[in-house]
Amino acid sequence: MLSKLVKDSWMLVRTDISRFRYGFLLTLVFTLYMSGIAAIGFFGVNRSEEHFSVIKWTFDFTVLLALPSFGFFFSSRSTRFMKEDTYTKWNMKLRTLPISLQTIVTARIMHFFLALAVNFTLFFGVQYTIQILGADYFNNELVFTLNNSATVLLILLAYSIVTGTMYITMEVSKQGKTYAWFTWGYMVVISIVTGVISYSGGSILASIMVVANQYAWIGGVIALIVSVLAVGLGYKTMFRALRRRDFV
Repeated sequence: MLSKLVKDSWMLVRTDISRFRYGFLLTLVFTLYMSGIAAIGFFGVNRSEEHFSVIKWTFDFTVLLALPSFGFFFSSRSTRFMKEDTYTKWNMKLRTLPISLQTIVTARIMHFFLALAVNFTLFFGVQYTIQILGADYFNNELVFTLNNSATVLLILLAYSIVTGTMYITMEVSKQGKTYAWFTWGYMVVISIVTGVISYSGGSILASIMVVANQYAWIGGVIALIVSVLAVGLGYKTMFRALRRRDFV
């Protein structure tokens, strides 16, 4: 039963990626671009000694806004959801097919984690590459080491998973305009939070680096627990939302 669920879910994911293969390539380009900015930003944030730094604010805001998008591949469906309500139409189509709700939800989560795996691998690969190639420019000052990399990865993944599951829940339960308002609202919240913290002299991402360097095991374990709970809660929430939604 489980093997059939996984097989059917993967078939949906594979079909979706094949259909929007150019969007997949565009996603890789976007991830490369964000990875380059992040590589420079991590170094700049760690060295900034100003009480309030526009660099800290901009970097925190940009990366925290971009990380959840690593769980998605670009497609015409994701770019037209507000104007044409493409997510509602797609979910409506799936509900008319002889496909179980478990398969639909599992496929969406598999799609999300596949995108996360691809984009995070590329993201951290670029971080290490730029750090190594630019060793002379950065005075051999390593931002990512073998000791802190796993913890940083787990913390950023936990954040992406928690935020991403909220996005997916909105995707399957609400109309396109409501989803758009949620996205804009989240941008405003992130902007305010990062702005206040930066004005106070802090930085969210710099704090993550401190946790990774000083409390690696604790930080990693907590992040892992949060990720597992987010996936479990997200699955149940999406299943209930899709089951109760009236597409008529």
